Parts: sequence; C-alpha cells; structure tokens
Amino acid sequence: MKKLFTFLICAVCAVIVAQASSAQGVKSSSESSNDVALYPIIRTINVSFGGGAFPGWNVITSYQANTKIDNLRDVEGNITAASIKIVDRFGGQNFNGPSSSPVTDLDLPLTVVKENFFGNVGAFGDGVFPEATVLISSLDPTKEYDFTMYAGRLGANDNRETYFKFIGLTEDEATVYLDASNNSTNYVTATGVQPDAEGNVTVKVGPGPNNTNGSKFYHLATMSITPKDVAAVETVPFTNPIKLSFGNATVTPGWNVLWSWLENAQATNLRDINGDFTTVSVTVVDRFTEINFQGATETTTALDMPAEVSSSAFYGNTSVWIGLIEPTGAVKFSNLEPEKAYDFEIFGSRAGVGDNRDTEYKLSGLNAADTIVYLDASNNTTNTVKALGIKSDSNGEIRLDVQAGPNNNNGTTKFYYLGALSIVPSAITSISEKRNEEFKVYPNPFKDYVNISSKSDINSLKIFSIDGKEVISQSNLKQNTVNQISTKHLDSGSYVIMVDGQRTILIK
Repeated sequence: MKKLFTFLICAVCAVIVAQASSAQGVKSSSESSNDVALYPIIRTINVSFGGGAFPGWNVITSYQANTKIDNLRDVEGNITAASIKIVDRFGGQNFNGPSSSPVTDLDLPLTVVKENFFGNVGAFGDGVFPEATVLISSLDPTKEYDFTMYAGRLGANDNRETYFKFIGLTEDEATVYLDASNNSTNYVTATGVQPDAEGNVTVKVGPGPNNTNGSKFYHLATMSITPKDVAAVETVPFTNPIKLSFGNATVTPGWNVLWSWLENAQATNLRDINGDFTTVSVTVVDRFTEINFQGATETTTALDMPAEVSSSAFYGNTSVWIGLIEPTGAVKFSNLEPEKAYDFEIFGSRAGVGDNRDTEYKLSGLNAADTIVYLDASNNTTNTVKALGIKSDSNGEIRLDVQAGPNNNNGTTKFYYLGALSIVPSAITSISEKRNEEFKVYPNPFKDYVNISSKSDINSLKIFSIDGKEVISQSNLKQNTVNQISTKHLDSGSYVIMVDGQRTILIK
C-alpha cells in the first residue's frame, strides 16, 4: 500500500554548534563488527552526504558509485546492522551549504550541512547524472521508518527542487520534494516507509518538476532514518560491571561509548561486561570542550583498556581554547536502583606533556559531593581512582562532576580529562548501617585527625588508601571513649576505614 508522506516546513532554530577538527563521526568505510553484538535499530540513524565528522552522524565522504558504510551508528553511537551504499553516483560535491546561520529546527550541525552531493541533467563537470540512487540495507522488513531529508545550496537565484523517491515494499512507497536554493529552514519527511522482504529501501534522487535551473542541479545533504513503533530492548538486572569510554568511536568489545561531549548527549541501555543490556543510562548534563585523542595507548590498570579507549577522553579548560571556556563538565547516571550503593573506578590520560593535569571527580547521589577523588592525567598509564559505596538518590541517579584539581599547574588553561570508567553495584555496607550506629566516625571529610567512638570495644581498626595500601592500623580501642587518630601525614583523597572487618569511606 502506498504510504502517506509529510511535507514539513519549519522555522529556523538558533543552534550553532562549535566543533574542532578532531570531532569523530563515522566515515564511509566497512567498519568490522566482529565480536560486537549489534544494537537493534530503535533510535534515529543520521547520515551526512559530504559533510564533516560530528558525533551522532555517519558521513558518506565520496559521491562515487559503490561508496558505502556498513554497520551505521545510531545517534547514541550504537553499532547497528543497517548499511548505506551509493548505487548510482552523484555528479559531484558542492561546498556552498549553510556556513554561518542556523539550520532548521532539526538542530543540524553546520559541520554536517555545509557540504552536499549534487547531480545534473545538463552537461557539467564529469558528465550527466540525471538521477542518483542510494540503497539502505538490513532494516527490519516488518517495521516502518520515517526518512527526513535536508539540502541547502546558498547563493542560487533559481529553483533547485529535488525529488526523493522511496522504493521499499512497493515501487512507490513515497515521494517528497524540497527546493535546495538558499535553504536553511526547510526539510521534508517521508513517513511510514516499509522496507522490502530483504530489509532494503532504495532512494532515487533527481530534479523535481519545479526545478528551473538550466542544468537541473539537485542536492542532498542529510538523511535521518527513524524507526516507528519499535519495542524496547530486553534488559537484565544490573549486577555485573559496566565499562564506559568517553569519546572512543571504534568497535570495542566489552565497552560502551558516550561519543558526544555536548549537553544532553546520552547513551542508554548500557551493556554490562557480558554484553547484556541494562536499564542504566548516562547523559551529559554539563558539556565538555571536546575530545582529546592523545592519551596513553598502552596502560596497565584494572580497567584493562584497549588503546582506542585509553587514548580518548573528554576534556575541559578554564581559559579560552578553540574559542571555548568549559571550566566544568558533568555526566549523570540514571535508572540505577534508588538509594543503592555503587563503586566507580575512573581513568584519564594525556600523553606527551610535562605539567600536572590534576583532575577532580566529584560524585553526588543520595548525598551531595558524596566522594571527591583526584587523578593527574599527565602521561598516566597506570593510575585510576576509585570512589566506593556511592549511593544513588531517590530517583536512582548519580552525578559525576569533573574539573581541574587543586594541583593542576597547566598554566591558565588547566586542562582536565575524563577518559573511561567502570561502575558496579557495591558490596560495601556502611558502618552506621551494619552496627545500627553503635559507634561514630567523625569528622568526614576530615583534615588532621579522625575521631572514633563506640558503645562496645573495637578489636581492630585499619585505614587504607584508595589503592588498597594500609596507612593506619590500631587495635583494642575501648568502648564509650573518643579515640582520636592523627591523619596529618595522609594526602588528600578518599580512604577506606575498616572497623572489625566492616568498611566505609572517609575523605580528606
């Protein structure tokens, strides 16, 4: 049955996204997905034709026939089975798309839309290319999809109407039209397109009936593929560790990727180390400056990171860098079990530097600033920091704030880094819960001393640094007595105190 289509004319939305040249999209290539479970197509897939790399976008870099991208990523960076291929080539690539003005209420990044592919009926350049063909494969043949198309060619005085004809289950699933001339506000959507029995949708692109250009130039800059009425993924309880990489854009078994540093970017249904989906998600709630890819490529930590994970990191800065100042960045973990404790292990690295790039990581859940830990990212290949027993708030959320630490001496820029982390439900039970507040440990945070008072004798008290080194040991502390323990010799950071085999967290 022929599908209806929607023609949408939308007002300008004032969104201009700054981006440095290192931003990672997915280039046209055959990216292997060996040993990586493919993500179901339940979120939008964005494709740019000729544009620059940008998180959340796959980029077709050549207009020639047989150019393709296998395993398209969705907007969250998840690898899917879908692929795209140019079957009949375009005439060439145009570089006169919008470059200084907002682009539609789709929030299309300027990096993506400033270039487009074009074709032509009249002789031009390499010849005559009256119709181009794009094939989208490995969609679910039982589902319907919406296709949203955009193109803009600035500085044109004629009508460059372009048709987009969709062939799927039927020969004429939908046809939509868009005039690309000086367009920075309009786009078109073909709704309810169903693939053929093999999961294929063919898109024919050519000049529309109102095209008045002498050569009948037509244009295509972006395509977004959005599934309709799909079921959520099946999830398992969060009991095994989840590993998360910030910025890595490659196929990495065992790791989830948050590949956009921009506010509201997110990765949902994070997989655990067994590859099973959980309900846990992570969202950028305070943007970072960009991604740095100059971290260590060889590391020795409990996180067991491959090079593509350890070498990438979100970063921020306290003075202008690439036109931005981002003195703080933050992510939020959601859909955790409310008021349950979780353990974090965090890594950051920036190779080839000679200063201190101390980074502060503050975790807040049920308690604000529950734990603050510090890590110098400079040339780091071996160190991580742990924050143990962080309780989620009543909504099941934990926030991680990142900024330059007190020892950061990187000039006025004070670069800080968030590269990778693991999160796992904590096995730690706090002393106050386990012993019904029979004794107290205070102050916390502490400075030069810690007080221990108890309603019963304490046989053994030990304090460990976050890396497991014993730094204080005492025994036979008496009941109903305030026992003051000197901590002047301890560095700032997080510590684990064990009282008769039970543990909790202290912060200096």
